[in-house]
Order: sequence, then structure tokens, then C-alpha cells
Amino acid sequence: MGDRSTIEGRRKNGEEFPAEAAISKIEVGGQRLLTVVLRDITERKRMENEVRFLADAAQRATQARDEMLGIVAHDLRNPLTAINLAAQVLERQLSEEGAERGMKSVQTIRRCLRRANRLIEDLLDVMRVEAGKLSIERARLSAEQLVFDAVEEQQLLAASASLELRLDVERPLPEVWADRDRLLQVLENLISNAIKFTSPGGRITVGAGPGHGEVRFWVADTGPGIATEDLPHVFDRFWQAKRAQRSGAGLGLMICKGIVDAHGGRIWVETTPGRGATFYFTMPTG
Repeated sequence: MGDRSTIEGRRKNGEEFPAEAAISKIEVGGQRLLTVVLRDITERKRMENEVRFLADAAQRATQARDEMLGIVAHDLRNPLTAINLAAQVLERQLSEEGAERGMKSVQTIRRCLRRANRLIEDLLDVMRVEAGKLSIERARLSAEQLVFDAVEEQQLLAASASLELRLDVERPLPEVWADRDRLLQVLENLISNAIKFTSPGGRITVGAGPGHGEVRFWVADTGPGIATEDLPHVFDRFWQAKRAQRSGAGLGLMICKGIVDAHGGRIWVETTPGRGATFYFTMPTG
């Protein structure tokens, strides 16, 4: 049996149960004695089986979810590609004919396509974040240029919502060691959120400043702020503020956190209800 073994015991009522036997050998007066300690491990086995069952169930659920998201993303891309090609053909035809109303329809189609493709990418990014497989291609980047590019890309969207979009950079600003596209994705998500929650006439400020071995970025708005009870959930998957006027998938902030974490940075929010919110995140300089 060795020094320790699992055996089957039998109770007085005939019921069998798993037991653990620990055997010790001692010499007493020239004689070898064996002592055996039996311990009923029924409860431990039950708990082990429950844990194994739950782990298997969780793994199956995760696999099923990932397969579903993969199928949804794949199946959505095919019709979207066809729509995009049709829109290109229609755009050329309408451009030649000078049909202004038709061109507006094409622009609407393209906006819908961009939103659908963004949702697909968000779904795939959620899978990558949770699987720890989010791709990061680091390079030396100008933090000031990144902030400038992000603000420039969002100016039209802010203007259409009657919002002022400001740039605030503390110089000198060191370079960051980061993935440019992913960093722009974080800034785009944070600025888009700020636009969504800020009333017309409000202000959004995008900035960056130097830190100890890092650059601190921020996006501040003059919106309603975030309720205290909601703060622990802002980076949860599918979380949405109750005051949201326009619906979304609730994936943007979760993806932002995944991207920042993958860079070895930090992300957090500071807010005063009724006086706006400021999202901060850091990127390493080396």
C-alpha cells in the first residue's frame, strides 16, 4: 500500500465510503509494529467532485460563448462585405449622375457598416482580452502626437453634438512604449463615451502629462458624472450607465482596461456626480 493510500471502507450498515489510510512502522523491543490511521474522506471527495464539475461546466460555457461570438462575427462579416461592395457601386453611379439624395443614403449605409464592424471588433477583442491573447505591437511613439491625432479624429463627432473638444498637453512629454492603434482605440472609446454623456454646450478635454517612468493620459467631460454605486462596475463587461441616452454594447470600457493592462499600465476614473467624470490611464515610457 505504501505509506499512504486511498481505500474503500465499509460502515456497520454495509455502506461503502472512501477512506484514507496512513501507515506508520515502528520498532518496539525488537518487534516491528504497524499502526494504521483511517480517515473518512467522503466530504472531501464530494467537494472535489463538485469543484471538478463546476470547472468543467465553466470551461464548456466559456468554449460555447467563444464559439458563438466567433460564429456571430464571421456570419456578420459576409453580408456586411456584400453591403459595402454594393454601396461602392451605388456611390459611383450616383456620383456620375449627381444624385444628392442618393449620396446621403450611401453615407448612411457606410455609417451603419462602420458601427457594425466596430461591434464585431469589440466582440472579438473581448474574447482576446479574456483569453489573454490581445495582440500588442509596441513601438516608440510620440505621446503628444497620439493625443493630437485622437482629438483630430473626434472633432467632427464632437462638433455634431455641439460640444467643445479641447487639447491639454503638459510639456515636455516623453515618448511611450506602446501599440499606436491600440492606444488610439482607448482614446477613441473614452472620447466617444464622453461625447455620449455630455449635454450640448458642454466641454471635453483630452490631455497627457509626464509621470515617473510613464505618461498619464486623461479624458475629462462636463457631463453628469457617475453615481457612486456605479463606480465599481464601470469596467465590467456589458455595463452601461442608467443615464445613457444612446444604447451601446457596453464593451468599450472593458476593452480599454484590457488594452491598458496588456501594456502594463493602469486605468481608473474620478468623478463628482453632477460635475463630470475624468478617465485616466497610464502608458510606460520604456
